Amino acid sequence: MKVGSLVKCVKKIEIHPENVKDIVWLPEVGGTYTVRDIGGKLIVLEEGVVGFDITRGGIEYGMATKNFREIQPPMDLTELLNECIKTPHYATNI
Repeated sequence: MKVGSLVKCVKKIEIHPENVKDIVWLPEVGGTYTVRDIGGKLIVLEEGVVGFDITRGGIEYGMATKNFREIQPPMDLTELLNECIKTPHYATNI
């Protein structure tokens, strides 16, 4: 799992009761998301902000990587563009 990977949420995100008031958004089980940042065993997703811990300087909450499964590694855009260039295009009369 790396920044840019597509991941699927495979387990309900458990939160501590004292943090409930700070939570803005949680991913849904079965949903597909993009990894925006990774720190140790925590990830942050591109599609939403879970919330911020103002007692620790406004650090954004991360979620345990064990709750997600990688379904696609980050795309290499250079490889993708090279593949598009090699592929014959049939609409050449446009």
